[in-house]
Parts: sequence; C-alpha cells; structure tokens
Amino acid sequence: MTDGGRFQDSGKKLAGFGGEYLVQCPKCDEPAQIKDGRLSCGNCGLSLTRSFHRSPMRSDTGHYYEHVDTKNWFGDVTPRAKMKDRSIPPRCRSCNGEFTKLSFSPRPKTANLPRSLHPKCSHCGAPNTIEIGWHPFLTPDQPRDPVFGCKLLLQKDFKEGTLYAYNTAHAEEYLSYIEADHRGRPPTPGSSSFFTKLPAWIKSAKNRDDVAQSLCQMIELAEKQS
Repeated sequence: MTDGGRFQDSGKKLAGFGGEYLVQCPKCDEPAQIKDGRLSCGNCGLSLTRSFHRSPMRSDTGHYYEHVDTKNWFGDVTPRAKMKDRSIPPRCRSCNGEFTKLSFSPRPKTANLPRSLHPKCSHCGAPNTIEIGWHPFLTPDQPRDPVFGCKLLLQKDFKEGTLYAYNTAHAEEYLSYIEADHRGRPPTPGSSSFFTKLPAWIKSAKNRDDVAQSLCQMIELAEKQS
C-alpha cells in the first residue's frame, strides 16, 4: 500500500496474489474466472476442476509440478524421468555412465507426447530407453495461471517482456508500487517478494507511465468482469 507517495512492501510472493484468476477461456477465448480450483466461463459454459496442492519444484529453466497430472492443464509441459530412472542424471543400464546431455525441454501440451527417450550412451555406445512422464511447467515470466495454465486476461506485451496481473487486487497493488515515489523493502531483512523480483524494465523510470497506464486498463477490464 502507499502512504503519501510511499509504498511499503508487505513481503507477499506472487502466489500470495492468487486464489482467484481472470483468464481467457481455453475453449472460446472469452473472459473466464478461476476460483477455488474451478474454471468457469460464462460465455460457453465451460466448467472444469483441477487439484492444485503441490508446491512447484525448481528445474534449470523454471518450475514444474511433480506428481500432478496434465489433465485439464493448458500450459507447457516438461518431461521427467520416471522413478526407476530417477538417478540424477539418469545412468546407462550397461555401464552405469551418466547421461549428461538429455533434452528435457518444456514444450506445449499435445495429444501425442512421447512416453520415452532413446539415447545412446556417450561412454559405451549402448542404446537405452528412459521412461518419462509429463508434468505441468510454468515460469514466472509466463502470463498464465498456475492452476490450469490458461492465458491470463490481464496482460500487456512490451518489447522487453509481458506485464500481467492475476486479478483486480493484484493489479491495484501493482499500480500502487509503480506510482509510488518511495518504495520500502519487505519487513523481514534479506527476504524477497513479488516486487523485489520484478524485472528491471518494469521498475525503470522510463517505462513508469506506460506500465501505470497498462495497469489502469487492466483494472478497468477486471471490474467489467465482476
């Protein structure tokens, strides 16, 4: 919140702004809402539920959700070796050498994702089969909700990246931060928050007016959905 041009960071993480998300319906692209794990679209009548109770795991490229299936997930997915192959990294079944160059890149979810990788060992040349499973994948710079992976309704593309907000409250606090003349850090020394992790281009003075204007437009759009 602001007080006389000062914003005091409460220390809230990105997830703290969640619980309710304004999104684009994955079926008709019209505005839809996610609340308490349920996706509802007033335009086409789509109604889906999805369990979301696991904290994201870190990988080299972002976050994935271990032991959560991809049913009703509309974002990217990433492969992970199944438990019997989960020595990290997986090892050759012939010589026990490590596979250090496996491609575990995220990709859009499709109906025909492969269920195994078939690398040759770089140490002994033996063929191997590594069974894989697919997991929801999301990075903080992707303008999607973390429950269904839908595109967020409140977003604006800039040349440096995408500005987005989950809901009205998120956009309003975001705007307070951008418009503040002075920005206080989180109350716990050394801790990070959503605002301390914002990319530099969002916090820069040269983009301040454009970012603030975009957030005002997001708030207006969000209020039309209520």
